[in-house]
Amino acid sequence: MWQNPLILFGNLSIPFLVSNFLVVLGFVLSAWFAWGYTRKFYEGREKPLSWLLIVLGLSIMILSETGQFLSPYRVGITTLQATAILITQNIAVVMIAAGCYLLYREVGS
Repeated sequence: MWQNPLILFGNLSIPFLVSNFLVVLGFVLSAWFAWGYTRKFYEGREKPLSWLLIVLGLSIMILSETGQFLSPYRVGITTLQATAILITQNIAVVMIAAGCYLLYREVGS
């Protein structure tokens, strides 16, 4: 069951909805552009693990952000659903951080 997103938080309903939607849209666009860049820049060459981890982390983060975007409007979100959102987010953050670390190691410290 869903709650009406336009009245749930009173006067903050529309700004809250828009700001959360923009976060999801930002991650979708970031992953879209990163995949496009990867496809064109590394065309025919091996892609470095560092960059693949970052792009996959961005892509997985879309799932987490979508779940976080929808969860305030769900009536009775279960512990399993909340846990799945958090686990997904943590996996994505670890992948992005590991990719950034590998990039850092590539240039030498």
